[in-house]
Amino acid sequence: MEEENIRKKKLLPESVEGIDVNFCKNPACGNYGQLPSRNRPRGRYAASKSEDEYTIVGTSRGLPVLYCKKCKESGVIKSNLGIYEEFRRLSDYLDNGKEYPSCPNKECPHNNIDIDAGERCYRLSGKTRSGSQRYLCKKCGTTFSVKQKSITGQKKSYLNIGILEQLTNGTKLRRIARMKHINVKTLYQKIEFLHNRALAFLANRERKIVDTLSDVAEKRAIERTEKALAAGEEPPSYNEPISKLYIGVDRQEHYVNWSRTKDKRNVVLQIVASAENNTGYVLAANLNYDPTLDAEKIEEDALVSGDYEIKKPYRRYARLWLERDYYESVKNGKSEKASLDACIEQGDSESGILVEDDVTEQHNINTQLPAKGMQIHSEYTLYGHFLLLRRLLRGIDKIRFFMDREPGIRSACLFAFYDEILEKKCDAFFVKINKTLNNHEKNISVQKSKKILRDFKETREEYAFMKDWDVAAELIKTYIDFPKDTKWYKRWVTHTCPNMGEPEKELCWLTDLQDNSYDKTHLAYLYLKGSQRAVDNFFYRLREGVSLFARPTTSASNTGRKWYSNNAYNPAILMKVLDIYRVVYNYVEIGEDGKTPAMRLGLARAPLKYEDIIYYI
Repeated sequence: MEEENIRKKKLLPESVEGIDVNFCKNPACGNYGQLPSRNRPRGRYAASKSEDEYTIVGTSRGLPVLYCKKCKESGVIKSNLGIYEEFRRLSDYLDNGKEYPSCPNKECPHNNIDIDAGERCYRLSGKTRSGSQRYLCKKCGTTFSVKQKSITGQKKSYLNIGILEQLTNGTKLRRIARMKHINVKTLYQKIEFLHNRALAFLANRERKIVDTLSDVAEKRAIERTEKALAAGEEPPSYNEPISKLYIGVDRQEHYVNWSRTKDKRNVVLQIVASAENNTGYVLAANLNYDPTLDAEKIEEDALVSGDYEIKKPYRRYARLWLERDYYESVKNGKSEKASLDACIEQGDSESGILVEDDVTEQHNINTQLPAKGMQIHSEYTLYGHFLLLRRLLRGIDKIRFFMDREPGIRSACLFAFYDEILEKKCDAFFVKINKTLNNHEKNISVQKSKKILRDFKETREEYAFMKDWDVAAELIKTYIDFPKDTKWYKRWVTHTCPNMGEPEKELCWLTDLQDNSYDKTHLAYLYLKGSQRAVDNFFYRLREGVSLFARPTTSASNTGRKWYSNNAYNPAILMKVLDIYRVVYNYVEIGEDGKTPAMRLGLARAPLKYEDIIYYI
């Protein structure tokens, strides 16, 4: 009870490990990134008594909302602890096994530099009798060996390569088991082993993304300098930025079948993924599910600690779907899914717009919570996802996000990258396309857009000698002259070069600081770059390549519930296979140019083989 009174009195959740998400998410507002004071007056006239530019109000769903008095926008208050826990869960693979072998001489400068530093610090020095690799430290001359990790408990390990190949090429799990003459339990053990190897491999490569991109940029700068000198020209004097990344972000729902015939309800989970448009590299793909949690123990602790008696943002288990929350959602008889249009319609007035009302789960009588593990509120997974991206990409010179049109994605991005946004190193755009068109209608729409571009090209003589891409930028410049008082969510710009994959495309710039820092030409090309093609391609290939994620072939029951013939029964398997496929997609699968996404990004020199992942040390 005392803890409950403390949490009620402070009104705002305490920051955790530097994470404090509760501030204005409007980049054009002076309060963007500015935290409100912790102790504030309460009651009817609290707004007029408050010393800062925020006040706390309530919503019809009983959720506390932080209202910005400067720009009159507001957002549902979130648990900083919940966001931190989700970030730690999603980034855990980067820290596991981080203690790499290094020079054992404690007085040597290379003592804390792992062997992945390569020729700069170490060189190979033969092998031991047992086959372990021996290294020589170039600084102090000490030699040491690195023992090979065993695959203890892996019976019939020769099957691993075939299982990984079939698993990521559309073969159903039971069919794999039959073809390999093993039972399903053994197959699950194999998947567990493959998952551990995949995460270890990813951790090694993705901990070094920024360093790798920096090396690639340095090599390119040297090549340009040498080329200029060979041609008798003045070498470029500027420093090339590490990289410019154009990242598409989207979500996709997936269904898990019921595991008991007496309870035929599905579990509905969401995947949020981010992929770089130019290379296709999938930086992260996360499921809002935690298999490590014991639902019974957490429910018991929630009851004992009085978690249910406290509003959601102040709870110890704020990020988790608890049983009472689920039954309350079902009892309400309506979806809690919030769309951007609904948020705008609710708040498009002087009272503000609830841009962060991002509860996106949809629970009804046909859905249930997982039997094992626990489902995460998807907005917390979004925040954890963007914090993971920030950790991976810290130090990248320019980042552009092109995101699906959801308020939760916007809020998470504008929180995680607010420093970079204020420093003009990061920009974010909403992207919307017409997904209802068939191929014939798409073709008509694209041809119409091409005609508009041709007609515009004929308006001025100088356009006749310009490329269509540059003319398209000139056309966009005529679209972005909005009245000064136009709100951000009404500043939609038509893309002037749509394609069949993204017809009737429009974009909305979310990080406009309204300081005229970008000229029209620069901004026009940013709009033209807007696309979600890489993340859409990943989701398409995921559905095609992994049977568990295939588009459902349904069988309806007499109660209206549906059984999905290809889908998983255990969400933990879904999560593990997702991680495995991300490795295969990035490092093994080759595109039309003969390269993998990792090669295009600079994280690999050649396509990898399945055994390179399985037997990664």
